Amino acid sequence: MPTAALCFLLPGVRHLFYTGAEAEAVALTVAQVYLRTLGFMQLAATLCFLTENSLQGAIAFALLSSNAMFILITMTLLTGPLKNNVGRLQPFLYTSMLRSVQTDILTGKPFVGMFVLAIGMYMLLPLLLALPGFRKKELSF
Repeated sequence: MPTAALCFLLPGVRHLFYTGAEAEAVALTVAQVYLRTLGFMQLAATLCFLTENSLQGAIAFALLSSNAMFILITMTLLTGPLKNNVGRLQPFLYTSMLRSVQTDILTGKPFVGMFVLAIGMYMLLPLLLALPGFRKKELSF
């Protein structure tokens, strides 16, 4: 939340103020980045619990947060036989889903379905996968 405070306080220090639409866009961007980070932390934590190795989780979080994996997966999903046989899967990536929700909110379209799908797939599903591994193993890493 310090980032959100900086996004709103620093322009005021320089006597620059957001319009209503700009403030909404900045708030939604901060919320989108916050939710994206939480989702990536959830995926990395699941990897930590299932493998009992915190290094793998830290590497996964670093790759996900740096958008390196998003770019690599997007390139893979948008080219070659996977796209021709399966179709466009890029809109189902977590970052794409959150950006779609942000755009839908800004344009006034309904967004609840995509938001629930994104949170369910990328935050609740990894949690449900990690729970059995967490209960069966004694963590000592």
